This record gives sequence, C-alpha cells and structure tokens, in this order.
Amino acid sequence: SRRRRSFTCSLGISIDEGRYDGLGGGPHGIPRERGGPADPSRQAGTERVRYSDGAHVDGLQQIVDALADRLSRSVAVDDTKWRLVTASRHFGDEDPLRVYAVLRRVSDPRVQHYFLGHGIATWTGPGRIPGNPDLDLKPRVCIPVRTHGILFAFLFLIDEGVEDWEIELAEIAADEIGSLMYRRLV
Repeated sequence: SRRRRSFTCSLGISIDEGRYDGLGGGPHGIPRERGGPADPSRQAGTERVRYSDGAHVDGLQQIVDALADRLSRSVAVDDTKWRLVTASRHFGDEDPLRVYAVLRRVSDPRVQHYFLGHGIATWTGPGRIPGNPDLDLKPRVCIPVRTHGILFAFLFLIDEGVEDWEIELAEIAADEIGSLMYRRLV
C-alpha cells in the first residue's frame, strides 16, 4: 500500500498525490475550469484557466504554472544537462531560443555555453544574464534550483523588466522545485 503524500507549498499550492488544487478559488484568485461550456459552475464572462493533471506526479508543473500566472511571465526549468524539465504557457515574452527549447525539449548548445560563461553553475542565488542579439536571446533572470547543496536545475524568467518582488516569488518556487526534485532521489 502506497502512502498518500499531501502538502501545501510556500506559494499556497496544495499538492496531493499528483493532483493540483492550489489555484481553484485559492489565494491566487484564478478559477480552475471544471468542465465544458455546459458546466453549471461556469459563470458568464469569467475567464477559466485549465491546468493539466496529466503525467505530473509530484506537483512540479503546477508550481511552475502558478508562478507564471502570478507573474504573468513565462517560466522554464532546465536540468543541469540542459534538458527542459517543465515550462509554463507563454505571455508573448518568448524569444526564438525559448521556442527552440520547448519544441526540442533541450536548450540550444550555443545558449548553454553562453549561460555557463556567466557562471550560473556556481551561483547560489538569482542573477541576471544579459541578452545576446547575435544569439537572438532576450535577457534572462536565472535562479539556481539547489537543495541540500545539490544543483538540480535552473529556473529561467525572460527579463523584460522583472522586478525584485517577482524574483523573490521565483526563489520561493525554485526552493519548492528543489525539494520536489530531491524527493525524486530519496
């Protein structure tokens, strides 16, 4: 018999056995769609956001989606081998290299070298990476995803005026993501 896991992360997202309930009428104020147009719970003129409950077993995608909705910015998480772990929907802020990563599930090798050249693998906190017109790359905010001293991934926001409070929320999300990735190991 498998033990049921349930917790609420720092962003107020309730995660229970891979199910996601954090945004449905929760502190983020974004209603969750329950059904089609005939669903009596739908109100006319109210935008409904539908999140996938698909293959997500531990809430990582849901944390990224909640952060993106709170910031109204796209969020991507790449592991240390530059594979795309998860990405949110986009808000018109994507650049060709984000599209490349989403479609191919891996970052362009030129971008990998560019990011590593800025030392992100040794960062212990958030930092900004300048854009590079030669690569057609917009600036990024990068937050290393570390737990127990282990670097698991990088959380990226495209930096079109990202403010300090947004970076603070992204740090909270990165901590939660790190904990989830650590749980996958143990």
